[in-house]
Amino acid sequence: MRLTPYPYGSRGAAASCQMIALANIAVRNATRVAWCVGLVDFCFSLLARIRPEALVLLLAVLGQYVLQIGFLVALGLGLIKWGNRTRSWLIPASICAAFATASFFAAAPLARMISDWEFRLHVDEYQGFVDRAQSGSLSCPSDCRTLMMPVKTQSQLPTRTAEVLLRQCDQGFVMAFLGDSDVPLFHAGYMFRGAADLACMSDSMRAAGARYYLRHVSGHWYRFSDRPGF
Repeated sequence: MRLTPYPYGSRGAAASCQMIALANIAVRNATRVAWCVGLVDFCFSLLARIRPEALVLLLAVLGQYVLQIGFLVALGLGLIKWGNRTRSWLIPASICAAFATASFFAAAPLARMISDWEFRLHVDEYQGFVDRAQSGSLSCPSDCRTLMMPVKTQSQLPTRTAEVLLRQCDQGFVMAFLGDSDVPLFHAGYMFRGAADLACMSDSMRAAGARYYLRHVSGHWYRFSDRPGF
């Protein structure tokens, strides 16, 4: 009796190789998607802290959700389908986790450096208002000795400044430059401490009715925000 060769083992090996190849292709595609989404989200997270705008902040938050969901999906697929077929199954989930973490811990300090650098480029515009306040040429409401009040001026405001506020103190003054962000209930900007001590500035921030975070920039200049990380 003549036996017909039936390469069952060869067919099984070929199918196994094909499954491994498909798993590698799926992992490579998932890695590319994770890189693209992660980079876009990091850029939006960075931009949202440098120039807070509602649309940019919304996209940054949306990107965070996409990265977190992508991490869970990639991890699940890696454990269920890719784990026994390729050694790189953990790469997509790791990229999602890395970018999600970087958006929280790396974007904030980098954004502060860029914001302060940009502020120093335009510090002469801010200093012009400070010099006018020191000379007494800026009009100030009568009750600006107890609260920070908007300054009445016809001059062009500094770059990306929506309002200039002033408070007269016993030994000087405090001037705040409020940024022009359109994010609801968000306030941030730069402040000049022209008072002899920090008490006037601290009292001015508490009188504003919200908790503000202060960060020293240089000299008498400070960065203030009612949200941490800005």
